[in-house]
Parts: sequence; C-alpha cells; structure tokens
Amino acid sequence: MIAGYTELFRSSPEAAILAAYGSIHLILLLAKEVAVQVKVQLRAVGIKWKRNQAGESIMRRTVVNARGQVTVPAELRKQLEIKPGTRVTWFEEKGRLVMAPMATRRMREIRGFLRPKPGEPSAFEESFKERTRERRREDLKAARSDAEFKKKAARAERIMRRYSKTLRALAK
Repeated sequence: MIAGYTELFRSSPEAAILAAYGSIHLILLLAKEVAVQVKVQLRAVGIKWKRNQAGESIMRRTVVNARGQVTVPAELRKQLEIKPGTRVTWFEEKGRLVMAPMATRRMREIRGFLRPKPGEPSAFEESFKERTRERRREDLKAARSDAEFKKKAARAERIMRRYSKTLRALAK
C-alpha cells in the first residue's frame, strides 16, 4: 500500500503534505477522544480536569534556578489554589515529573471520595472492627497456648519429682 503512494508523493509533493496533515489531524482526533475518556474516568473518582477557554489543558514553561527551585506560573497557582505553604507532592511518571498540590480543595475532593455512602460503615470503622476480631483470635490462640504450656510444665514437674524420688531411693 505504501509503495503505491510513493509514486504519487514523488510526482506531487503537495499530495504528500496533505497526507501528512490528514494523518496528524487523525492522530489529534484520536488523542482528543482518549482525553475525553480519561476525563470521564477521573470525574468518576472525584478528580476535576480544568481546561482553559479554548478547551485545552494549560501548559506553561518555567526554568529551574541554581538552587533547584521552580516557579509555578501565577495562572496555574490561582487555578489550583496553590498559596504559600501549600504542600505539594512530586513524583515521576513514565519519564515525566508531575507535581500534585494538596490544596484545601483537593483535600475536600479526597475526603469526599473516601466518605462512605449513607448507611455504609466507613473504611476506618471496618478496619477497626477487623482489628478487634483479629485481637480476639490472637487472645484465644494465646490462651490456648498458655493452657498447653501449663499442662506441659505440670507434666515436666511430675517427671522431675519422680526422677528426684528415684535418685534418692537409689542413693540410700
């Protein structure tokens, strides 16, 4: 198939340019569709994906200074509610450095995501109940082990008395 196009591209460079533009356009349409699907999935877990007026996510470039510091652009600071003292998390993801601010708004979103539905116990309550059940099992196991140890200690004591008695009888 590509061999058939090479002859066309040699005869008409404009056709090659149009084909390249068409391919790029197709790639961009596919990327937009994937972005929409990702946005839906992020909303499902309580994360909002903000966009500028043109419908694109905002990207800005900054420079790392000699002390390793980076300035977050004012527009992004305002949009993400990053104020002096806001904690941020940095992580590497597929060769990209990602910064996730832990702004008050983000904390509310996270809390909302973890909040149980009405009538359901919270994850904390469930883990606390599980730990209580686990502690009871451990206590029962320890009690059985203690009782077994006492039986073995009593048996060993009886054997020692019998052994001492036998030694005394032999010594007379």
